[in-house]
Amino acid sequence: MLAGHTGLVDDLLRKGVTNSQVIFERLLGQGYAGGLTTVKTYIAAHRDLVPAKRRQAAPQGCRGQRFRTAPGEAYQMDWGFVAVERPGGERARIACFAMVCHHCGGAHVEFFPNARQENLLIGMLHAFSAPGVPATVLTDNMKSVVVRRDADGRPVWQADYAEFMGVVGFRTRLCRPRHPYTKGKVERLVRFVKGNFLAGRSFTDLDALNREAA
Repeated sequence: MLAGHTGLVDDLLRKGVTNSQVIFERLLGQGYAGGLTTVKTYIAAHRDLVPAKRRQAAPQGCRGQRFRTAPGEAYQMDWGFVAVERPGGERARIACFAMVCHHCGGAHVEFFPNARQENLLIGMLHAFSAPGVPATVLTDNMKSVVVRRDADGRPVWQADYAEFMGVVGFRTRLCRPRHPYTKGKVERLVRFVKGNFLAGRSFTDLDALNREAA
């Protein structure tokens, strides 16, 4: 059943893509008529094509305390930087804006050429458009959001971001510096985008990529 499609699978394996569901979906787009089991069998037999993984540090256990929020109470947001491939094989580095509702897990993903503040604010407005504006947004201490902390440890907001908060009507909660474990939902979303959605996918332009992400 894989005759005529093994080139695509081999190419994905050489790029480190081993998720059988991801490869299966790419094959369906090529007209593959077989099943998922056939794909899994082929992957298992061609593991030698997969590049060796970097050594990872040993898990250090949970570093945060689980907390619950009510509907609309809190969203988490983050940037991720990803390498994508154009149809001709050219590689490009783009920014992925991600926002997720802490209560229900509803997610928004949008790609931009960079992580400048204007793109952050556009991404936030687009994320708010469907579920509504939350009471609080949890984020890292990014320069487009906070300039510094005062003598009492209170954040000094970037002026344009402070005005944006006031106009739209939400508060911002910052993770402790170098301790972003409280926004695990959005970090897992970014990992999913990198390891699943973008795996083996090429794109013509950001508009097309964002339509697929939506």
